[in-house]
Amino acid sequence: MGDTLSVALIGAGYVSGDHAAAWRAQPGASIRCVVDADPHRARSLAADAGIDEWATDFESLIDRPDIDVVDICLPPRLHLEATVAFLDAGKHVLLEKPFVTSLDEARRLLDAEQNSTTTLMVAENWPYSSVARRVRRLVDDGVLGELFMLRAHNESALYMEHDGALAPALQASSAVGGFTMSAGIHNINLASSLMGGIESIYACSPDRSPSAAPFVERDAAMTARFGNGGVGVMHFTGRSLHLGERRLAFALYGTRGMAEFDILHGRVAFTVDGERTQIEERSPSMGFAEEIAHFCECLAGGATPMTSVRQQLEPLATVLAAYQSMYERREVHPADLLAQAGLSTVGTGGAIDV
Repeated sequence: MGDTLSVALIGAGYVSGDHAAAWRAQPGASIRCVVDADPHRARSLAADAGIDEWATDFESLIDRPDIDVVDICLPPRLHLEATVAFLDAGKHVLLEKPFVTSLDEARRLLDAEQNSTTTLMVAENWPYSSVARRVRRLVDDGVLGELFMLRAHNESALYMEHDGALAPALQASSAVGGFTMSAGIHNINLASSLMGGIESIYACSPDRSPSAAPFVERDAAMTARFGNGGVGVMHFTGRSLHLGERRLAFALYGTRGMAEFDILHGRVAFTVDGERTQIEERSPSMGFAEEIAHFCECLAGGATPMTSVRQQLEPLATVLAAYQSMYERREVHPADLLAQAGLSTVGTGGAIDV
């Protein structure tokens, strides 16, 4: 690598614009090329980001010596193939969540990572956001006392067409899961990190799916038992018709106080020892720039990324456990799924100071 990281952005869909903006804000990095199977999307994102080069197949970049890093924002069913190819070619990889579609794929990805000399990091941006970092400090400093309950919801209409039909990302022909896999996994990841991991999940959905196909749900509600002994409720919907922007809200309840926060809007409100509620309007940050800064720091210093593949195994297993619970109508333990797959994990950590 030279003094400037040369980056290829693989995929020009919904989240790629956020990644492109974050890379442009990162000193010492430059996007060299945008790739998408749809030439119009590739050309459009390249033009918007001020990038001269675009392509329609990622294979053409695998052996290029002028590419140091690939940022993979492809549909999840294509993640494993692309990531393994670039790791084998000696490229550093930032991989959008959900990073794979099954625990079998996760095992194969871990094998590829172990045999590689480069760095692989999952792009789970919420722990790097300004709100998550503030709440993490409140929890770690004991401001709220011992946590015993959590409430979380993720509401949007991002996955609906104007006529109410499912968006392409949720159509059974291409989907690897529904709204829980594509969006709720953010909430699951952060809830787990704040509450000491997820021991069990009981989930249900008004949608139905045949057992042989991915569960492509638009809505889900679930209860969780956490590793710290606490409990929680989470609900996700991709067809909310409320006015305004998405709602990505949490409430944490502790023995000394409680906190309410929203990842999107940068608002943290907390009450301690029954005193007046303190409201902080923080500069909204969804964590994209901070996660890429952390990734670059790991490349420079050789550290293991906070959102490593192994660290992200539990949120993925929890989503899969939720789908199993929807099918079987019973409580499911994510650790059982990990054990059956022969995988071990590490704690989901928290937010990082960047």
